[in-house]
Amino acid sequence: MRARNTSPQADLLGIVNSALCMVHCAAMPVLIAMGAAFLHHPLVSLAFIAIAGWAVHAAVRRGSDPWLARILWAAWAVFAATLLMEGLHHGFEVASLVASGLLVVGHVVHWRMSGISLRSMPGQGD
Repeated sequence: MRARNTSPQADLLGIVNSALCMVHCAAMPVLIAMGAAFLHHPLVSLAFIAIAGWAVHAAVRRGSDPWLARILWAAWAVFAATLLMEGLHHGFEVASLVASGLLVVGHVVHWRMSGISLRSMPGQGD
């Protein structure tokens, strides 16, 4: 069954946001050592959470497969919870990376199920 993706940009945003979050989390020790500790500010985490939530909402709000919508929302919930609790235990950092990866995979699956290519996106004239 094809998902009716009325907002392919939401999937693209979700993929990019989650991938950037993974890079951000993985590189944070090096960035802090280089003096870029401001990137570890809680507002950065909140921005990743808000953008990811908006991307999931926009991607699945109309005609998406219910199981895929549940998977994306569950991945977002784990992502948000673990990102907010990452200072409590190292395991939450690992869990947030896994949840972020699940968001990337979920958005890619949703995009592929919708049958939309980069060339058919608005603003991508031939």
